[in-house]
Amino acid sequence: MSKLYQVTSRGVSPLDLDDFKSWAKMDGIDADDYIIQDLIDACTSWGEQYTGKEFRANQYQLLIDSFSNRITLNRAPVDSINSIEHIVDDSYVTVSADLYYLKRHLNCAEIILKSDESWPTNTDEREQAIRVNFTTIAYYDTPNILQGLKRHCLYMYMNRGDCDDLDEGARKSGAADVYGVFRKQRI
Repeated sequence: MSKLYQVTSRGVSPLDLDDFKSWAKMDGIDADDYIIQDLIDACTSWGEQYTGKEFRANQYQLLIDSFSNRITLNRAPVDSINSIEHIVDDSYVTVSADLYYLKRHLNCAEIILKSDESWPTNTDEREQAIRVNFTTIAYYDTPNILQGLKRHCLYMYMNRGDCDDLDEGARKSGAADVYGVFRKQRI
């Protein structure tokens, strides 16, 4: 069964432009705000990918081929299931939320079919016939995440002519070490 995650809406980075500029002692320097904001967004995405945690409340769509008793969502932490839809006669139909519930884990979540319930059986036979729309919870309640973001962004800004590699910037700034504590184990 194939799985495809698509971001349908990015949340706001936990690192605010004004807070970053104040921390970096860049108050009053407004000419590079758009560059700094782009770096904040890029470093936030890098940190999310590196740790496997969501630093902002993102909205996702998971496309899968068929229903199963447990549908694993490999994003963490998950806040809510917005909808589950399946294709019937070439049109999306919403599945009743009364059929399933969300079980949260530390590094993932599962959609579990309730007892004595069953998924619809009239789904069209095709790849990615089911889409799960869900929202994650922003996981940045620790000052270390913000510290890592600040260090990463500052390094990238200060070395913007010489370094455009986010991996290198995370290593050299120490952000990768900060994020390492929060990193989800990949098997």
